Amino acid sequence: MIKAGVGYSRSRTTAVAIEKACKMALAEGQIQKPSFGYIFSTIDHCQDTQNLLHTVRRLTGASALAGASGFGIFTNNMEVEKTGGLAVLLVESDTITPSSFLFPNLQENNLEAGKKIGRLLKNRAQRDSLLTLFPDPLSLFSEAMFDGIEQEMGEVPIVGGNAGEDGSRRMTFQWNEENSSCDAVSGMYLTGQFSSLTAITQSCVPMGDPMQITKLKNNVIYEFNGKPALDVLMGVLAELRIDDLDSAAAYIFIGIPVCEGENGKVNYLIKNILGMEVETRGIVVGAALQEGDYIFFALREPGLSKKDLEEMLAEIKPTVEKQKPRFGFYFNCCARGSALYGGLDVDRLTIREKLGDIPLIGFFTYGEIAPIGKHNFIHNFTGVLTLIGD
Repeated sequence: MIKAGVGYSRSRTTAVAIEKACKMALAEGQIQKPSFGYIFSTIDHCQDTQNLLHTVRRLTGASALAGASGFGIFTNNMEVEKTGGLAVLLVESDTITPSSFLFPNLQENNLEAGKKIGRLLKNRAQRDSLLTLFPDPLSLFSEAMFDGIEQEMGEVPIVGGNAGEDGSRRMTFQWNEENSSCDAVSGMYLTGQFSSLTAITQSCVPMGDPMQITKLKNNVIYEFNGKPALDVLMGVLAELRIDDLDSAAAYIFIGIPVCEGENGKVNYLIKNILGMEVETRGIVVGAALQEGDYIFFALREPGLSKKDLEEMLAEIKPTVEKQKPRFGFYFNCCARGSALYGGLDVDRLTIREKLGDIPLIGFFTYGEIAPIGKHNFIHNFTGVLTLIGD
């Protein structure tokens, strides 16, 4: 049995927001005694996070809590960016066992932080499992952390997002139970008997076929298929009628193919183009690549982004109708929302239209976490949807 409810508030007064959100979540889910909960808030509610968490436990009785600050907050009934957002998910279940955690001083050693998470959780695995993770992006080295977790636990699917803020504080917050920290990683491990489904939607869609890197040094690509990399890029920009190189970085990215999905669609990671070397005709990219690797250029465009979301939802809809999810998470890049569409609620309303009114909670992230195949990755410019059912 799984019962879940989501509550939210746009109030900037933390005491008012948390009371409203908790009461709404309890009522929506018809919950008597929640087993666990998630709390996400914008940075203006992080002045006294310990009191915030204490209040949630007092109002709900939930023993296991986890969450983080976000650039904005997402629920099935609300999207808000930057300020005035707080959301609570409460779950009552006799089939899911939660284990929340918070490890500070992340920057000192990401590998060891991952190992600590793994050592804490490895003996708690049951038939089904899902690890939700909320690191501080200012301290995160994701490959080291994922390696540490897997060294102790083996393969485990991880979803979540890098904590965020609105640019005013230059710090993010992570929390569990009644403890809060910066420079930390928080999260919750869910085990037991339940179904889970994770799908990824991209803001940046491939343009043309993959190209082989034939000359590279460090993170500067000099040639694609024997042609100067910058010349190839300039040709793409000309096709798109983009003549302002400074603004091109907001629209054009590189895509790195990871693997082919079951539907034949290529799964990929998006990375930034950081600059250009005019004299050498090279382009500087934010990725560790090697000669012989294949990449493609990708276009960030709102119409194509919405189409990708609709296609992803159509693909998973038969499974959703069969599993009947009780709740879910949506971790959305801070460069989606109004930064992509010019307004809020596009993703929220599209998900509701295609899948129905499922209790969802999440936040606008500084990087999304989701597996492709059996490997976990930090994604950029994506929306990660995870649905949990009986």
